[in-house]
Amino acid sequence: MMKRKIFTFLLVLGVAWSLHSCDNNDDESIAVPVELQKSTFSAKYPNATNVEWENKYGYYVADFYDGHEASAWFSQEGKWVLTSWEVHFNTLPDPVKIRFMLHILDELMTTTLNMLKKQRVLHTT
Repeated sequence: MMKRKIFTFLLVLGVAWSLHSCDNNDDESIAVPVELQKSTFSAKYPNATNVEWENKYGYYVADFYDGHEASAWFSQEGKWVLTSWEVHFNTLPDPVKIRFMLHILDELMTTTLNMLKKQRVLHTT
């Protein structure tokens, strides 16, 4: 009988916890100046769809789709600061791919050498 009560309590607690986790504050609207939305943003991204605004670190950030997912950051004064989007490695020009891979290899070699030095496997003079 006691096990059944404990099980029921844990079950109710688990359900309550999972329902609380579903509480998503993404639907809270922020006060984005109309001029920023209508003039600045629309002029810069006229084909943007699925625009969602949020406030990050004191900036207005518009997440949107314009042929790809992107985020545009604007100052409190409504001036454009930056736009970020994902770039897939395969779409990069070959010189950029090569430089990137060389950088990764350099980091890997440096990390490996430092580990070997710490373990005193590699002796330097």
